[in-house]
Amino acid sequence: MKGLEPTEIVTEHLRDWLRRGMSGCLFAAQTAADAERVGYLVVNFIGKAALDHLEELIVGSGEKHQLTIAVFPQLRSPSDVAKQLLRPLGLRERWNCRRVAGQFAHDCAGVGLTWRIDQDTVSSVMGLAPFGQMPTMRRAPYVCLVVWGGGYENSHKKAKPKGTVGLIDLPTGLNKAGYDAVMASTTARVNELSVLPKESPKLLRDVAFVLPRRVVTTDLRGVL
Repeated sequence: MKGLEPTEIVTEHLRDWLRRGMSGCLFAAQTAADAERVGYLVVNFIGKAALDHLEELIVGSGEKHQLTIAVFPQLRSPSDVAKQLLRPLGLRERWNCRRVAGQFAHDCAGVGLTWRIDQDTVSSVMGLAPFGQMPTMRRAPYVCLVVWGGGYENSHKKAKPKGTVGLIDLPTGLNKAGYDAVMASTTARVNELSVLPKESPKLLRDVAFVLPRRVVTTDLRGVL
């Protein structure tokens, strides 16, 4: 990475983490390996201009059938995520934060985040973060938001619930046999990584971040 700018170093570091399958998702590994399929944004200061830029990127990437990954290298703690990222997003028109019901270990709570694509459709956002309250599969080197701003473009997905899309709706470029094989391997690996600490992969589908309960109740008061 010699000669790269700091933002390029961050992007390459995260891309390498994804490519190596550290999240357990082989679809993510394949997507990250193709630079044309992801629009990255590194945000050092979270203000109105940066969030406006992020929203423009999500819209533009969705139109180009790309995934958006926003990286926030300055955020280091659950409280940082709540106060500096989720709170300002939750106060903007096209984002929605909500408490996810369910049992989370170590006195934690789940927070869901959605991005409104249009009047009829929202996209479920995935969060990544480098702290222990997060599920094992989501412990990336940086705090990130992973957003799909497109539509139902996965031809192999059986159920297409009206009004909601997520990362599973990305186009894969695979035939049916290849898709089924990657899905089976991904499911097995995610289940393995969910054993210690014990996590529910099904519950985590609706969760962007797992944070200490006190952080959620204090730092996100009035947003959830």
